[in-house]
Amino acid sequence: MKVILGVCCIWLLSVGHVLAYQVTPMYLEMEYVGSKAQSSYQVTNNSSKNVLVQVSAYRVVIDPNTSEETITPADEDFLILPPQASVTPNNVRRFRVRYLGGEQVTSTQTYRIVFEELQTSDGDKSDSQVKFLFNFSTVVFVSPTSEECTTRLNSRVEGDFLVLKNEGNCVLNIGQAKLTFSKDGKSESSSWNNLKFENNSIYLIPNLVKRYKLPVQFQNSDAVEFDLN
Repeated sequence: MKVILGVCCIWLLSVGHVLAYQVTPMYLEMEYVGSKAQSSYQVTNNSSKNVLVQVSAYRVVIDPNTSEETITPADEDFLILPPQASVTPNNVRRFRVRYLGGEQVTSTQTYRIVFEELQTSDGDKSDSQVKFLFNFSTVVFVSPTSEECTTRLNSRVEGDFLVLKNEGNCVLNIGQAKLTFSKDGKSESSSWNNLKFENNSIYLIPNLVKRYKLPVQFQNSDAVEFDLN
């Protein structure tokens, strides 16, 4: 029997066709202790067959100079229940996640929680078989407690680009931010969503610099102010 195995990794991208299963949320914000050290995912099986899913954790370290990621297994940092489960057709299964790191977290740590569809025998004995397995890679931010977090955002305009650096110790979600640009003595405001950046990342990790191509009317602004509330 000839088997062609296609593996599709969903790295936080929107997919135009219907997947065998879906995972929500794609981002989790957690704290290293207390009630926010635990959360959950929901896996929805949209297909007509059982889907067997295995869950793994990975630590992500991002080089602040090159933005390159180093990924290492980190299953010992999380309790994931269940670590593997079969989701029946047109049904939903909840996976609970608890952070178990033994040391105090002084700055946001980034993880990927990966949901991997495992191949199972479906009784098809045909000579040719094509199976597509979908792996969802979600992102988890584990931060200090809200009392331990400091918020400092460095923002400026450099020519065509908005340049941001999170100088605090906790990840910042800027998806609801309001920006005010000043140019030639005039000011104009916009919500983050209305700027419609090609790079639509709304999470700023501490000490990393992010650059966003601005719409023409805001390019070469003299200054920019952020309202994160």
